[in-house]
Amino acid sequence: MDALAPCYKNADQWETRRQILSIMADKASFANIQEWIQVSTKYRCVMARQHILLHGSGAPGPSQGLRTRMVVPQEKLAHFLDFITSLLVIQDLPFGENVLSLSTQEVIKIPKVVRNMIPERIVQQYQAYSKEENFTR
Repeated sequence: MDALAPCYKNADQWETRRQILSIMADKASFANIQEWIQVSTKYRCVMARQHILLHGSGAPGPSQGLRTRMVVPQEKLAHFLDFITSLLVIQDLPFGENVLSLSTQEVIKIPKVVRNMIPERIVQQYQAYSKEENFTR
């Protein structure tokens, strides 16, 4: 505790303090920790104990790492939003599938949320998709 108290006081960030406090919280109660360092709230000790359970005593938390962002052109975003909010797709039905039987004895499973379109158009989309999938294989 003699070595950890100055480390806690000199730490700049809460993440570092939480790691140090997790070492202390693993061995002592909140009252004993208060004698060594002035922890502002009991909540900090509770979070340090949670850190022990999730990551281990004194272990670094999950690293934030490199955060990347993807830029989507406004035209593509607008097209996507128009599509998913169109009457062809949006419908108040429970999730699940409908089975569409073709005259060729082929069975197509279709999500209920897309079932608002006429069956002929669904078949055309399915066949176009099947051709693309076979072409790419």
